[in-house]
Amino acid sequence: MRSRERWINTFLEKAVPGNSVRILKDGTAAFTAMFEAMERAQESINLEFYKIASDNTGWEFAHRLAEKSRQGCTVCMIYDAIGSLETGDGFFDYLRENRVKLLEFNPYTPFLKKHWGWFHRDHRKMLIVDGRTGFIGGINLTDEYTDSYGNAVSWRDTDIAVEGPAVRELQRLFLSTWFSKGGETIDTRSFFPQIEPRGAMALKILGSKERKNRRIIRRDYINSIKHSREYISIENAYFVPDRGIQRVLKNALKRGVSVCLILPAKSDIAAVQYASRKLYRRFLKWGARIFLWQGTVLHAKTAVIDDIWSTVGSFNIDRISLMHNLEVNVAVMHEGFSKGMKALIDYDLKNCKELDYNEWKNRKFTEKLLEKMFFLIRYWL
Repeated sequence: MRSRERWINTFLEKAVPGNSVRILKDGTAAFTAMFEAMERAQESINLEFYKIASDNTGWEFAHRLAEKSRQGCTVCMIYDAIGSLETGDGFFDYLRENRVKLLEFNPYTPFLKKHWGWFHRDHRKMLIVDGRTGFIGGINLTDEYTDSYGNAVSWRDTDIAVEGPAVRELQRLFLSTWFSKGGETIDTRSFFPQIEPRGAMALKILGSKERKNRRIIRRDYINSIKHSREYISIENAYFVPDRGIQRVLKNALKRGVSVCLILPAKSDIAAVQYASRKLYRRFLKWGARIFLWQGTVLHAKTAVIDDIWSTVGSFNIDRISLMHNLEVNVAVMHEGFSKGMKALIDYDLKNCKELDYNEWKNRKFTEKLLEKMFFLIRYWL
């Protein structure tokens, strides 16, 4: 059996079949779908997000969660201590008063926590409703992702909604963090209902943990890139790939595979963007095409290969996501879904500017110096 066929068969053997997956192209679409699912909730709502803000979006979620809690649903929320650092105490007090169960991930009190680390963050963004519907992607619960509250242009990001047996894996991932980090005892009997197949999509829930499965998402990227034949499209907010990912992309280009990288023209974290820019000349020289998003902030973490494999989630292709963060991605092996993801990426290209190799290599010396400095810092954190 040829290598590519083995890769597909191995993926399908490990994947969970029988799911439907819907693309949520931006924050407005994602929040609308989340609110609709939460409104239908009968048993439980579980949230795990890096950043939950006490802004209009955050408070809308808070009021809806409080109402479902009053109706008798079990509502549990995990939020990251650093990601939600600026969230007002009154926000969480309100949720507690309405019997929403809260878990702060790695509070910044190192002397009180075993295995504590400043860089160990919960970077996931996922919501599970009644153990039947799951939302995964890069969108945090803040106003930055929607135009509904007066933003001129929202951040560019993508989520997906999953229905089917794979949601059980999301629920297990949530509970693993909840119990390992000291969440209060909860009755989970209603968290795992019997779920009939909802579609034809086979997918894998790829969840990295603090001391286990750190490289699970990276391995899936590498295996998929190795078996590419036609094209690779990657849209990523913080792109500082390690040597292994650089190597497989370079080899793909040598095989004649078209590699398209959609990266931010400006970032909310300037240091990361400088680190990423250090690699642009290298990829351009190898033959990759780099397109810079011209909107506000590109925050997506998606990729598509050959209209067959695609991934959506919270994983940035950098060392921080690999070594320090809890992350979750969904990998899908399905032609129709992959074509939908490719169409979304192609649409984003209309708002991008392609880098020219000759112009890029002649940029200012001071820019090159900053890029090298931040690359070394970011690469070895």
